[in-house]
Amino acid sequence: MALDPRALLMSAHDAVQSRDRLVFVEVTPSRDRRGAAEAAGGGIPGAYRAALDAELAAVQGGLPDLEAVGALAALWRGPADRRIVVYARRAEEFPAATRAWLVLTLAGVEATSILDGGLPAWVRAGGSMTDAATPPHDRNAGAAATPRPARREREASIPAPRVLDADDLTDIARLGTLLDARSAVAYHGVMGDPATGHIPGAVHAPAHELLDDDGLLLRPTALRRWLLARRAIGSHTVGAYCGGGIASSALVFAAALVGQEVGISLAAASSWRRDPDRALVQGDGVARGSGADLDCLDESVPAGTSPTP
Repeated sequence: MALDPRALLMSAHDAVQSRDRLVFVEVTPSRDRRGAAEAAGGGIPGAYRAALDAELAAVQGGLPDLEAVGALAALWRGPADRRIVVYARRAEEFPAATRAWLVLTLAGVEATSILDGGLPAWVRAGGSMTDAATPPHDRNAGAAATPRPARREREASIPAPRVLDADDLTDIARLGTLLDARSAVAYHGVMGDPATGHIPGAVHAPAHELLDDDGLLLRPTALRRWLLARRAIGSHTVGAYCGGGIASSALVFAAALVGQEVGISLAAASSWRRDPDRALVQGDGVARGSGADLDCLDESVPAGTSPTP
């Protein structure tokens, strides 16, 4: 399967205008992250909800059953076979949406886009809201009563992302470019704690820098410049990691928009630090930018600690 980069990111304006031909899926970081009060706080009419730790990830950030994901996507689409648009409730949770896109892509689900800016952008574009939640697995909810159209042409241009293992990361760090999508604290590590830091040779590429002040993804020219600054554009092999394949999926998605293939490790930092034969490096490198911490969910650093200089 291949991807058309022009179809990956949908503006809120286009989504509002085309809403009757789309099916929306709100991606939450976890089932327990928000209570029922937030779930009832309003959303896109007819949108489904999917949790990263339930439908879109396995233990320690690995891939879920991809056949089950494909079946779930077909259920979301209904008989009208509409394009799936995934989005996050908060703009800063953009990596949750890119993780959903990644899993759907690896499951062979075509015609999947991400809503640029998430729910806030939808509201700014004049999109309607409702307090009624669509059951996540209701076969009938949101399904259009129109016949299934002829099969769409396969989207083509960029290969589906490659999933990397630990040996791949070692080789890419040595011969290509390995991007660490975590926050500055997670990348640099905590003084005196050998279980923190980054994979040797990895370049700091924090995912939060991909968003502008309005919570929208940087435009293609700016994305290319950002990736070039980290030697992540070219014919050499580029890979990305974080702690559980969430923040790094944002790098993979952003690179796809400008035609650059980036492989991904789904649980790199987490599994790397549990392997006594693989050391992490502290310090080294400059943390650039600031903003919301879009680090992977399992890579938090205890309060009161400081990164190494």
